[in-house]
Amino acid sequence: MKRSKIIAAALAGCLIVTAMAATASAAGYSIPKQPVQGGSSTASGPVYSSSVVYVPKSEVKVVTAKLMQASLDSGKTITIKSDDANVNRSAMSVIKKQKEPVVFQSKEYTVSIDPKSITTAKEINLGMKVDLFPEAGIISIDPVQKGEFGLEMAVTIPADSLKDFDLKGLRFFYVGKDGKRKELKNFTVNKDGSLTFTLTHASSYVFEQSK
Repeated sequence: MKRSKIIAAALAGCLIVTAMAATASAAGYSIPKQPVQGGSSTASGPVYSSSVVYVPKSEVKVVTAKLMQASLDSGKTITIKSDDANVNRSAMSVIKKQKEPVVFQSKEYTVSIDPKSITTAKEINLGMKVDLFPEAGIISIDPVQKGEFGLEMAVTIPADSLKDFDLKGLRFFYVGKDGKRKELKNFTVNKDGSLTFTLTHASSYVFEQSK
């Protein structure tokens, strides 16, 4: 087919679509949009939406501003990956505007960020490796994020994971830049048997049972 015929065919197609749209408008209805995930149905058919963002039930690796706002609007907690969970800068800006702490859930722990503690709304990784050694009475925590966090995050390890530990005898340490261990007091053993501690910067952290 010659180039001139191809162009003519394309133009004809555009005219047909335009004519369909014009006819639909004149008749008082519009060409329906495709249904999006999470759309509901009625007796007359599916409900269409082009702007609603839904909070996924599966683990997410990147938290965007839209996803963060959807979570806040719906009251649903975002489930993050334990080993790699980036909250991008725009999402952090959304968190910073809130009045109440914002919570994220992973399989191994929960992270709560107090908006008032955010000094810099920058991208941050909430992933961390949590290793439990009940026989040795040791819990080690290694955050993925490096350097200063620019905020305070309260991390909670659930009671089910700690049933073999003597939480009354725990001591909390981190390894400083000089390679020496320094003891911390910013942790709480909760009534339900869970353990909450606060992190502000990257380091290797460890809980040990007192001997």
